[in-house]
Amino acid sequence: MSKSPSSGPIRSGHSRPLRRGKACSVCRMLKIKCDGAHPICGPCQKNPRSDACDWDNGQAKSKVAMLTETVETLRARIIELENPGLTTPSVTLHDPYHEFKKQRSRSPLPEPQRQTGPSTSFSPAPSSSSLPPTMHRHHFAPLEARTTSTGSSASPSRQIISRSPASSSEEPPQPLIPFLIDKFLLHAAEFGFFLDTLSFHRSTLLVKLAFGHHHRPTPALLTTAYLWGVHLLRPDTLSQVDEHALLIRALHHVVTDTLGSHPKRILHTIQAEVLLATYFFRNGRLMEAKVRLSSAVSLVLSTQMHRIRSSHYPPFTPTAIFNDTPVLPQAPEHAIEEGELINGFWTVFSLHKMLSFTLEPPTSICGALEAPGLQVDAPWPFESHDYRNGCLTPEIQGNDTIKHFLSGIPPSNRNDTSLTALVVKASILCHQATYLSGHWAPNLAGREAEAFNASFRSVDTLIDGFRTWLPQLIQSTNIATTKTIMLIHGLTNAATIKLHGIFSFSNTISNQKCVQAACDMVTVNGIDLRRLGAVNSVYGILWQMACQVFIGEISRRQSQISLLSSISEDSLRHHINLGLDAFKIFSDDCVFIRYQRLKVEEAYAALNAATTDYLSATSSLTPLTPSRSL
Repeated sequence: MSKSPSSGPIRSGHSRPLRRGKACSVCRMLKIKCDGAHPICGPCQKNPRSDACDWDNGQAKSKVAMLTETVETLRARIIELENPGLTTPSVTLHDPYHEFKKQRSRSPLPEPQRQTGPSTSFSPAPSSSSLPPTMHRHHFAPLEARTTSTGSSASPSRQIISRSPASSSEEPPQPLIPFLIDKFLLHAAEFGFFLDTLSFHRSTLLVKLAFGHHHRPTPALLTTAYLWGVHLLRPDTLSQVDEHALLIRALHHVVTDTLGSHPKRILHTIQAEVLLATYFFRNGRLMEAKVRLSSAVSLVLSTQMHRIRSSHYPPFTPTAIFNDTPVLPQAPEHAIEEGELINGFWTVFSLHKMLSFTLEPPTSICGALEAPGLQVDAPWPFESHDYRNGCLTPEIQGNDTIKHFLSGIPPSNRNDTSLTALVVKASILCHQATYLSGHWAPNLAGREAEAFNASFRSVDTLIDGFRTWLPQLIQSTNIATTKTIMLIHGLTNAATIKLHGIFSFSNTISNQKCVQAACDMVTVNGIDLRRLGAVNSVYGILWQMACQVFIGEISRRQSQISLLSSISEDSLRHHINLGLDAFKIFSDDCVFIRYQRLKVEEAYAALNAATTDYLSATSSLTPLTPSRSL
């Protein structure tokens, strides 16, 4: 007699086939025949598994279904926690540290800590500790992700970021947009903007067209421009626009825009990545800055932008593929668009050089743009407005541009003296000097010493020759031009300091070159820095480098190492104060500059303490001199 399923397990091989949905979850998952015996079926009894024999009888949820639902709930909760400004939490929490954060936000930065890991010595503490606390979130309906659902925020179907390209909720209020764009463009060149300013400005104000329309910038670029505008206008716009919400949206769009159909999606994504990299750099979030810049580098290399106008490779075509690498989705239609491609590559290139020598140790500053076999053929860039004037004639082509520059070969076309080209060249020299200094060691001998000396003389001669091409640094009515020329001089002086710094304590010529370059860097020929507004964040490391030269020179003199010098200690201290004054002007708005200022102040305080000890020790020996002479 057979037993009923409820009274005991059925082991007979002649049992009737089970109806659909009556097998246990384990057998269904393994796709094996289940005998339907309760509480444990035959196959599970013969082969015990960690998963219990689970039954749902086609009605209740199985264990697998419940676990799947739990996983989805947890995923939704993670998204909610990662985007606090864009979700409505299921439980509204009160911040018990509100007043503490408010007080702490007034202080510049926590004391810098020494790093012992592989991170660069110029890197501040992690962004969570080096940045001011998160600003208070204000209600800005157009940038908040809204849903019609009234259920729990943990629902995986919640729309965290609107993906509708035509959604009006993606943009700030229309009356505010012109102010944000104008403020951004006023300082855009300092943060890596390379597109044609006039065309960009016109397209951003086409607010009647849908967000993401082909006649407007891509969502990523437009959102990033808004982000910079809000950042530069704060705190005036904090009550209307949430800067953090804009950042989250920009990071979302910069990933998805390349999958769209916008005709300029590649170029605009590169521009957005550059602007995000400089935004993170300015805010002391250095790892994120490098990640964004790496994305821009990948795009310019994968689209062969380093071979624009090459004399060795064919020009761009809309659909062609050569060297197994896809080209841009659309060929440039006129000189302005082609100029944007040229300037876009060189902007990414120079920013890569600046971030490398700023954030990386000298032995690790070579990256994708220094890979063996990578030949840059793009011609030197013109100013953005020059492309409108027909400067990009057919004979302007490139051929191993960087190699020829480092070899001292003059270009065949006279397009290498624009301010944009000079910035690129100065960054190359600074990068070369940093790289070379990292390969010097006191025990170099034989061929290694000869090779180093030859490279040293070559780079030194190149830097000195490059100085003769620099425009005079004067206070111009065009503030953007003044800032660009000041950056060129600053990078050139930094190249001298990087190259000669390793010998400045033992070689008189190197010492004098370093001190003179540092003096030029902080005096800036009498330019009124307060009139400049926002500046490139790389000045943080440039002024820190100059002040360290002065501090090191004073310390060297106290150690009684005799080298000829034409500058007094009082003058050295005066120049340190000039550097600190420059820091104070810009450190309130730039976290990276603020951090470098703290490092200089700490080193200067240590020097003053050592000076006090040195003077005390010297004065204590004075009474002994007469008795010793007797």
